[in-house]
Order: sequence, then structure tokens, then C-alpha cells
Amino acid sequence: MKSTKIFVCIAVLEWITQSPVQAQHFKAGSLYWTSEQTTATARVDFVFTATYRRSFQGFSGSAVDGKPGIGDVVELSGYEPAFLYSGDGNSYPVSLTVTSIDTEEDWIQGIWTQSVYYPSLNNSGTPWIAMVRGCCRALDLTYAAYTPYQVAVSINLHGSNATSSSSGRISSVPILRAFPGSNASSLAIAHGATQLPPVDCAAA
Repeated sequence: MKSTKIFVCIAVLEWITQSPVQAQHFKAGSLYWTSEQTTATARVDFVFTATYRRSFQGFSGSAVDGKPGIGDVVELSGYEPAFLYSGDGNSYPVSLTVTSIDTEEDWIQGIWTQSVYYPSLNNSGTPWIAMVRGCCRALDLTYAAYTPYQVAVSINLHGSNATSSSSGRISSVPILRAFPGSNASSLAIAHGATQLPPVDCAAA
């Protein structure tokens, strides 16, 4: 019991002493999939889109300031490098191809794709659960700043319980900016929609 307490203390101390510059400064993300399946196996193509702080120490690229520019591929290293955990015991390192940048607001947005061949259409009758996980969230977030993040999605391609040949998706990662005196609760939804469609993914 005594050795267990020592181990826990060391683990907590290691977490506390990590420098914030080692975090990836994750701001928002979306994970969705499409599928090509047969009766025995299923190929699932994952697409991860995300926004990170551009000034993260681990990022470098072709822009004039040495930071990522459009088209650059950045590795999501840091305290906990980002991986896709497909739910079948396999994992895949995640990198990001930059699709847009904002030097003033200090963020990059990018995309990453990965094909996974599952051994069956579901996990013994229940969905496969895949997730992208890394650390850490941006320091200036209101909720759970500088903590690990994960974006998850379920996959079930079998029979009447199938979740279809693709998951719900967010076409772009939303960015909300509130200014002093603004009413953040009053938001206009594009194209006159009265509600957002359901999305089969979750961030935690």
C-alpha cells in the first residue's frame, strides 16, 4: 500500500511539472467516417478535422514566421501525442494537413484521414468505438483548459442495428467569438435552419 501511494504522488507531480508549451493547445475537433463493407470485413475511412493554437512550440512550417502555412503537415506531438484508437486494439498516430490559418487569432485548422480494416461489422453485437485522443486543450478555454481531449464516434455496420454507411459530420469546426456587450445566446443558424442535425460524434 505504501509503494502505491508513492507511485501516485510521483505521477501527479510529473503531471503538474509539465510545461504548458508541451501541450498541443487543442481548441476544437470533429471525427466522422464512411465505409466500404463486405459480408466478412469492413473498411472504415476516418476523417479528423481540428483547430489548434498555431504558436504551439511543437509546430513549424513553411510560413515566413517559421510556423505552419497552408498545405504543411504538422505532427501532433506534446505531453500526450494524438492517436486514433480504433477500438479493435489498434492505434494510429495523427498528423494534420493545414487547410487554413489565422495569424492574428493564432490558430490553424487542418484535416487527417485514416483507413481501418475491422475484423467484423461490429464488436460482438455492439458498436466499435473509435476516438482521437491527445493532450492538451488550449490554456485559454473556459472549460477544462490544459487537460486531455478526446473526440469519439461509434461504428456499427451489421444488420438492423447498423448506423448506416457513414456517420454524421460537422462540415467545418465552428468558431464563436463573443465581444463585450454582445448577446452570445442569440445565434443565427445558416440557411434559415431552425435546428442543427444530429451528429454521431462527441468531444470530451
